[in-house]
Amino acid sequence: MIIFGWNETLSNIFIIPNMRLCERCNNVVQWQFAKHTSWFTLFFISLIPYSSRYLSICPVCNNSYDLTRAQFLEMSLKSNMPPLQRPDIHRTPFQCILLIIITAGIYFFILLHSIAKNVNTIASPHDGKQTMNVFLCCWLAAYIIRVIASQVLFHMTIISSMFGSLLLVILCMIPLYVWLFKLTSRMGNELKRRWIDYSFDIKDFWLYFILGLFILVGPFIYVYKIVIASTKLAEHYNTNGAYVS
Repeated sequence: MIIFGWNETLSNIFIIPNMRLCERCNNVVQWQFAKHTSWFTLFFISLIPYSSRYLSICPVCNNSYDLTRAQFLEMSLKSNMPPLQRPDIHRTPFQCILLIIITAGIYFFILLHSIAKNVNTIASPHDGKQTMNVFLCCWLAAYIIRVIASQVLFHMTIISSMFGSLLLVILCMIPLYVWLFKLTSRMGNELKRRWIDYSFDIKDFWLYFILGLFILVGPFIYVYKIVIASTKLAEHYNTNGAYVS
């Protein structure tokens, strides 16, 4: 049975430094501004955003006014106050590697989902990009591979052969490789923009996650580095927000 529905989230929540009168509750307070996103969910996992709004919100009564995307990005980049929504930094590389081994790789995708969500929160006010949900990426890849397997490889009579199975595995991995390449590049750019003294970029993806497969431990080194990079980004963001002096 497929369970689907809709969900709404607030992200990139900051405090506006100036005091403002709310016309609904008549309180003079520091308002918040945030991105409001509506999602299509599958098995209660937010997969596809189908609408986004940028809001200025009264923290007392939740009265809100719409902002343009340009106004939201400008306010985010100029705000030097810590954000209200802070990415999680309570993970260590060795814990993540151990969980990946124990769960036979399942936790790897949970970890990537969490990291990508944090990167969207941290980097989107600057680069305006959104990294796709990794579960959606894998679902789309599985659907495409199923079509290829049923419509092409079957008629080529190689679907049951070892070559056909290997080809399916390679095709399944290509979308994930592209997804990881883009995420790594985005994280590397954000580390440099924030002047964080840690080296992590696309060369680590090629060296450890691709070439490192031949020595087996390469992907684990990649996991170690991406967890440290995401933690350093989160720590800097939790202190400085989107603002970089």
